[in-house]
Amino acid sequence: MKLSQAAVLGLAQGVAEVVPVSSSAQLVLLPWLLGWKQPPDRTAFAAGLHAGSCLGIAVVLRHELCSLDRRTVGLLAGSCLPAAVAGTFAADRVEARLGRPPQLAVLLAGAGALLWLADRRGPQSAASDLQHRPPKIIRRSPRDTPGESDGKLLMIKEQGSGEPGVGAREAALAALAQVAALA
Repeated sequence: MKLSQAAVLGLAQGVAEVVPVSSSAQLVLLPWLLGWKQPPDRTAFAAGLHAGSCLGIAVVLRHELCSLDRRTVGLLAGSCLPAAVAGTFAADRVEARLGRPPQLAVLLAGAGALLWLADRRGPQSAASDLQHRPPKIIRRSPRDTPGESDGKLLMIKEQGSGEPGVGAREAALAALAQVAALA
């Protein structure tokens, strides 16, 4: 892979990390659409791009991250465990079955449909989504900290985001919109 191609994929990854689309799917679809060869070790390349995105987001949100209490940090870390375990043991099988462009396109369309449905059922209008707001965890109780149910919900959404083409943000937004609709 050429350096210019890696830079384009890095830029696409950075943009995809902050919008509700699968940032992993674009690493397959973009080279396919442009006729580029896949990186020799696509998984390591994707991990490097994700790590860079994570670092950039952590820098931007550093004040918010430093203000979190231990319980919230534990809930957020715990919500990542199911996906990490599933990824460790099943990543190759999932990638082999669903990591090709046609399957990714179907999964992206399905995830988009779920987001659309969640948005239509959620309490906010589409216009409010266009306004920039810092990310917040939806709380189901009057307490000022996330509840156990929020942590469990995030664990479930992480499991759903293990499929290529289904981004963690897509799954989280759809799940949290459902919580807001039920509250």
